[in-house]
Amino acid sequence: MTVGESRQASESRQASESRQASESRQNGGAMNAGGAVLDGLERVIASRRGAAVDRSYTARLLAGGVAACGAKVTEEAAELVAAAAGEPAERVVAEAADLLYHMLVLLATRDVPLSAVEEELARRFGVSGLEEKAARTAVRPGAAAEGTA
Repeated sequence: MTVGESRQASESRQASESRQASESRQNGGAMNAGGAVLDGLERVIASRRGAAVDRSYTARLLAGGVAACGAKVTEEAAELVAAAAGEPAERVVAEAADLLYHMLVLLATRDVPLSAVEEELARRFGVSGLEEKAARTAVRPGAAAEGTA
């Protein structure tokens, strides 16, 4: 496949995903079923790997590795907390979306698919949060002292 064909295929996929998102909004958010929005976003992020950093914000983040992406995740998490503390719901939603996007980019820097996170959440589903946290602390000695368990 030539570079032009690859770019055309990528643009076609993005246009299709954009149409799906538009149809979802028109259909009351049906696209959200099964995580299709996050899956689509994950595919777009993967397609930016190796792209020109002067043309793609996502490519720039990916090129910066864990340090650059981690800093953005930290920043966006703080902005979400600040919005949740007293801004309108629309602002909270916008900040949550920013955090999810940057989290997906961070996962991509480590080649960790969203499906792995979903599997971990599924594993924890139905288990008491206190029990699950205690089990993680037991597996990671010193984690409780770090405050990260």
